[in-house]
Amino acid sequence: MPASSEVLPVSVIIPAYNEEASLGLLLEDLRVQERPPAEVVVVDAGSTDRTAEVARAYAPWVRVIQVDRAYPGQARNIGVAYARYSIVAFWDGEMRIAPQTLKRLCEPILSDKADFAQGRLYLREGSDVFWVYATIVLGSFVADEKGIYSLPPVACCAMKRSLYVQVGGCPPYRASEDHVFRRAVERSGARIIEEPEAISWWSPQVTAKGLFRKTRLYARHNLIAGDPLRWFKRLYVYYAGLLLMVLLVGLLWSWGRGLLTGAFLWVGLIGARSTWHLWRKRGIIRQALAFRRSLSWGYLLKMVPLLTAVTDIASWLGFFDWLLLDKVGIAPEKYPDPQLKTPAA
Repeated sequence: MPASSEVLPVSVIIPAYNEEASLGLLLEDLRVQERPPAEVVVVDAGSTDRTAEVARAYAPWVRVIQVDRAYPGQARNIGVAYARYSIVAFWDGEMRIAPQTLKRLCEPILSDKADFAQGRLYLREGSDVFWVYATIVLGSFVADEKGIYSLPPVACCAMKRSLYVQVGGCPPYRASEDHVFRRAVERSGARIIEEPEAISWWSPQVTAKGLFRKTRLYARHNLIAGDPLRWFKRLYVYYAGLLLMVLLVGLLWSWGRGLLTGAFLWVGLIGARSTWHLWRKRGIIRQALAFRRSLSWGYLLKMVPLLTAVTDIASWLGFFDWLLLDKVGIAPEKYPDPQLKTPAA
């Protein structure tokens, strides 16, 4: 149960999949908030570990809804459907929360000064691979005096439940769902405020292999979401120029020379883009090097070109997955309604 009697009339929604190792820490952070939530709804999206058992240890304050499978957006929708309070807030299972965060997010809504409050989600810990990816490749991370944070996730926010329902909830895609949802909130005319002191932390443990799989999946789902430029805009430009040079050399000399030219140009393209990433994100890199002692300039110079190449290849594979499986219709992605595995309390 919450450590304080001054509970907030808020339902916290947590989609979780195989979060046995981290979920208990998040629930403890919620329990000892300056003003804890009246309830937490954990939506176990088909975990194969002890995620549900960890959450049930906090019953009846924490309610557990188990489904057969669900992407995070679907799980959030389920949680909101079973929420008991008029304000909902969101976190993911591998996050941590500062003690004042929920209070700062919810009090402006309770006093009717806002309909939606966005906190800040900082990177803390995480694998070296993800730190390189986040600080250099991704464009949705920025730095301030406290560290590096993401802009703007659905996690680490609170809103009126009626607003969530009004905009149709989160779409079911595995990628771009935060972006699509946030645009819908902004178009709704809702009063949105930023709460920089509503701080949460994220510790993503991602390997190079896992990053490759995620990038491929996310690229496909961004296209399914109907947002082809958000993920691929620069890649279209880079690789259109590369293909043009291959065609010109092939037509003027030979296709063998054209392919060889393309290979050399691709290596040069990766090198040029890596240099640009390092220069453009130099402020964030200094933050990462100061915080993450295992990182070094030598590691970055080695990993940035490698991850740039890996994410390019994974993105194009995701493009062809979408083209063949979804657009042509060989095996289109489907979003069946998640089925309850246990009765929802």
